[in-house]
Amino acid sequence: MGLLSAKTFRQIATGAGTRALYKIQEAKELGDKGLENLSVAKKEVNEEVKKLTENYNEALTVGSAVGGGAFANYMFQQMGAEKLGGLNNLLPSQKEEEIRAMRVSFDSLDSEVKKQFEESPYKTTVSEAYKTEAKNTVENGLVEYNNLGKGTSNFLLNGLTGGIQRQVREEKERIISGVTTPELKDVPVTRGATFYSPTLTPINVINNNSVYEKMLVELPEEGTGQPSGQFGIGTPNTNPYYQTVDKIDAQAQTMIEYGFTGPISEARAYIIEQMNNPQYNHPNLKYMTTASDNAPIINSVYTVFSNALVNGDTETMNEGILELKKAGRNSEAEELQEQYDDFIAKQKQQFESKKAEQELIQQRLEESETAIPSEDEGLFPSISKPRFRSEGPLTYEQWSNLTPDAVKEIYKVGSGISTEGLSEEDKALAEKINTALGLS
Repeated sequence: MGLLSAKTFRQIATGAGTRALYKIQEAKELGDKGLENLSVAKKEVNEEVKKLTENYNEALTVGSAVGGGAFANYMFQQMGAEKLGGLNNLLPSQKEEEIRAMRVSFDSLDSEVKKQFEESPYKTTVSEAYKTEAKNTVENGLVEYNNLGKGTSNFLLNGLTGGIQRQVREEKERIISGVTTPELKDVPVTRGATFYSPTLTPINVINNNSVYEKMLVELPEEGTGQPSGQFGIGTPNTNPYYQTVDKIDAQAQTMIEYGFTGPISEARAYIIEQMNNPQYNHPNLKYMTTASDNAPIINSVYTVFSNALVNGDTETMNEGILELKKAGRNSEAEELQEQYDDFIAKQKQQFESKKAEQELIQQRLEESETAIPSEDEGLFPSISKPRFRSEGPLTYEQWSNLTPDAVKEIYKVGSGISTEGLSEEDKALAEKINTALGLS
């Protein structure tokens, strides 16, 4: 094969040079396009970060307004920044309902689970989550969804000349440096601040009972197990809010028993209001701890106590007294305590009297053993009854009712005439004798 001619060589060189220039131009255009896309992405990312910052600031405001701390951390974990911050866009009544629902959910947690939400201040929890999400937003927005991604960067490194590569990199850094992540605003935590009214309005009652109804579960039909369309507390296994609903029901029933004259739905509303806001106070809440003068619980305890007194049921009597003390009805409790003490005193007196009577009987029995002559004593042995023998075949009552002669005969034969080895005729006679003596 001969050497290439000078003309052919020039043609090849020219072609190779043209292709190289084209390749460089193509890479430059690709780099410019990537930078253009990156510039657009920067604007989009800045908008996303701005919206993200707004959400986190609103979430910080909501959580701080309910006192921060464990409950605020719980709301943030369950709802996230966008949904939690979005509560500020709701009507006040709707906002209250949502927060109440979260509070009831939080209160139903075990104490050990609640402690997990106490480990970090609310501001720290929100700030750390914000930094992480903002970083991911920037990185994903500028790398994963734009032409100046990892593949493009590697291509530029491999295909561009040093000058073009440096130019694109500098421009890239300039664009990226324009993406900013603002600091969250400083929102003070308001201790004890709430969204709740000092008194319950009709809308409060409706909202609070709406929260209550959300914690109920649909009950199965008896026998079939199919949904019944009826809702109730359910069981600990079927209702995660079972303990909370049970507590609300018990306290509402207590308010009714202690003299609250409103409907039980209103009683529930007061209880839920206080559960959501421990600082909430209202005169009607006294019925949770103190019974009124005409409270149903007083008549109920008196009735049960009277029946227990007749039946001698001291345990039930004591329970009634304790129930009145628990209800703050000390005067009524003292009255029943006096009746209880009188009952116990009479019972003790009856016991002592019966004990004395038994001791007297025993004493007379012991005296009879020496006072009554034996069968070998006395001028009239036929009417002398042998002394009572405690180890003998007769009880004291039997000994008292039998004639002296009968006792003599019984004591002579002991426990009766044995029929062993006797003929049928003699056996029948012996049984008649034993029967007559009361020994058969």
